[in-house]
Amino acid sequence: MSLAPQPHAGGYPTALTAQTLSTLRDKVIETPDATLCELAAYLKTKARVRVHPSTICRALQRLGLPRKKTLEANERDAAERLAFRQRMESVDRRKLVFTDETGFHLAFTRAFGRAPRGERVVSHIPFKRGPNHSLIGSLGLRGVVASLLLTGSVDNLVFDAFVNELLLPRLRAGDVLLLDNLPAA
Repeated sequence: MSLAPQPHAGGYPTALTAQTLSTLRDKVIETPDATLCELAAYLKTKARVRVHPSTICRALQRLGLPRKKTLEANERDAAERLAFRQRMESVDRRKLVFTDETGFHLAFTRAFGRAPRGERVVSHIPFKRGPNHSLIGSLGLRGVVASLLLTGSVDNLVFDAFVNELLLPRLRAGDVLLLDNLPAA
């Protein structure tokens, strides 16, 4: 009796040949954010191979092409960022005050969970999620300078009121105020 592996005993032959895998890799390089369904449809028309999206997923894992994506703002300009950094080198960091805004609601829940096979992960969320809230905050090395929590969204009137009534009275002479590109302004 030999311990050598036995030849393949049958089953379905692989639908993704080396040539098809090469076609798949090329498509992912060309369109890195294509969905599994889009890639399956592409292989169906381009290589005349019909496979399930889960087969595409396993093939991409074998090809070393995991799912990932980093989002960057279209407005990001490397030259402008370098010039800004150079200008900021001469500024006393203790004088910097950063202001930003965020929005949220109180019915947030995690989108995914884990459980043993055959068991569901159930989470409860309110049927009515309630109103959206916004938070504007300004902080520096000395701590929080000003903040405002409100129900609803931030518009020009709210932002102007925050700056004039809460932030300006708390700024010190020589402070440098840094704002992100607030869409409402």
